[in-house]
Amino acid sequence: MKKYWRSLIALLLVTFLIVVSPRLSQAQENSPIGSNSNYNTVVLDGNTLFAIPEALGETSPEERSRETTSQVEKFAKTTSLPIESLMIGDQNGIAVIFSGDSVIAKITEADARAANTTPRELGDAYLEKLKSAVSQYREKYSLSDSVYRGSILDRALEFISSLTIQNNQLNYTNAILYTIIATVLFVAVLIGTNKIFGGIFNKLNYQLAHNIKAIEIPYIPFFSDRINEILIHIIKWIRLLVNLLFATIYLVLILNLFPWTKHLGATIWQKFISASHKAWGNLISYIPNLFTVTIIIIVTYYVLRIINSIFRELGKGTISFPGFYPEWAEPTYRLLSLLIIGLVGVIIFPYLPGFGSASFQGISIFLGVLVSLGSSAAVSNAVAGIILIYTRAFQVGDRIEIAGPKENVKGDVEEKSLLVTRIRTGLNIIVTIPNSSLLSSNIKNYSASKRDSNRPVIIATRVNFSYHLPWQTVYEILTNAAKITPYVLADPPPGAFQRYLNDSSVTYQLEVYTDYPNKEFTIWSELHKNIRDKCNEAGIEILSPDYSAIRDGNRSTIPDNYLPKNYTPEGFNLHPLGNLFQIDLKWGAGDKNGKPSHTPEMATDGEPNRNVDSLES
Repeated sequence: MKKYWRSLIALLLVTFLIVVSPRLSQAQENSPIGSNSNYNTVVLDGNTLFAIPEALGETSPEERSRETTSQVEKFAKTTSLPIESLMIGDQNGIAVIFSGDSVIAKITEADARAANTTPRELGDAYLEKLKSAVSQYREKYSLSDSVYRGSILDRALEFISSLTIQNNQLNYTNAILYTIIATVLFVAVLIGTNKIFGGIFNKLNYQLAHNIKAIEIPYIPFFSDRINEILIHIIKWIRLLVNLLFATIYLVLILNLFPWTKHLGATIWQKFISASHKAWGNLISYIPNLFTVTIIIIVTYYVLRIINSIFRELGKGTISFPGFYPEWAEPTYRLLSLLIIGLVGVIIFPYLPGFGSASFQGISIFLGVLVSLGSSAAVSNAVAGIILIYTRAFQVGDRIEIAGPKENVKGDVEEKSLLVTRIRTGLNIIVTIPNSSLLSSNIKNYSASKRDSNRPVIIATRVNFSYHLPWQTVYEILTNAAKITPYVLADPPPGAFQRYLNDSSVTYQLEVYTDYPNKEFTIWSELHKNIRDKCNEAGIEILSPDYSAIRDGNRSTIPDNYLPKNYTPEGFNLHPLGNLFQIDLKWGAGDKNGKPSHTPEMATDGEPNRNVDSLES
């Protein structure tokens, strides 16, 4: 029994030596430049490529060899990267073998000294070995896959051909019969497929019409609301691919039933399988990049949500910073989000399919030329819009007046964007003005005084009265008329002032305060109506405009319902010792200096300075 075990152990030892010895000799033969049995080596598919003799900084030779081996295997398995993309270059004074943005291996001065050569020569030797090994690796595995697939494909196609071709003779009856059967099956499969997908579409459309969410994604309302639409588009593409697959199978089957088209059918099927395999391989290889892009998008989404909540509170005033106004919150958030999205786009671009290819670069250059040619006006308007925002020239809803080249534009701000501003005039006309034009124009804001300093805007109007009327009486009449006018504030009280001393009349100015500058036309109309009523009740004539007439013998301008019932116009007065006729002549509509006799005005100045800006009533 002991002899038996001894013999068995001896046999196992001999077998082990026989198996191991060739591998040791092969490893010795395959040792690279400067390799040593004590060094850590880079291996691909069991074959040693080169050695890593020295450490790099704090990275030990073992760690360097593991990292380099991992990079080599990754490159070899990524068939979308051509072998010609492997190059040698310099990175921070260290020779590196790289492909695109990925560094495969690093060759240091210490590595070169260990091999008694220079880093460049050692890198060239490593590069040739790496190209040869990767080429053999890819040929080995792609060949085995293609042989396996080819054998199955050939057997399937031969079986189909044998149904109609026997002894190199075509059986027309079988060919026609199998063609009809294949056509019927193909039509039935298409009908069944379309019915299945049609039922899915009907269900999703019903849920979409009744606002039923197929999938509820917490904290992401956008995707929850759009999930049905996204599913519909995905299923449409799946249906298209399924129909394309069935159509290809049907075409290949029909072509292989006849000897004249047999070769064409096999070629179409091989091309289809090859294209599908390549597309699937590219899709699988893109999954890590897709995962990275998805993570970046999700992180960006939540960062924007956090920033949006902060600026929303800033806009409400619940959070405040010194020197930061609430109306800046929304535009600042838009600018910041645009900057973040642009930065994320730059980060994501290298992970997109086809990045770095010639077509991608061509499209980028074309888009860059388009943007550079057509963005000058847009950039100037955008810069002007930003300046208008942070200078607080106006806000949405403000009553403003803009000095134009021919006429002024006055109205309420309807919309304020980065490029243009829209104003609604008193005639409900929307005027769109580029922000660059606004920046170079004078802007009068009638709403800013109340909003910023709580000082109401002033609306002023002028009226002429005779010199014989006491100014106290005129002040009382005008202020009483203002007090009963709608939208006029009682505090501060209305004020009357003597503006001009004309040749035949005195121009009085009435100023009222209001919090509604956009109601100016209504205020003027009601104010003028009340002034006329109060003057008529007091039996006072308004000399706006002045009269150029002979007053003796002319009827009063006061309405009849304010005159006494026994009123009769006075006759002419004769003075024979003086002038034959004493005629009271007036200068007409205005004084000799050409000053207007009745001009309604509006000002944002709370002081009784009469230099106010004129407005058309």
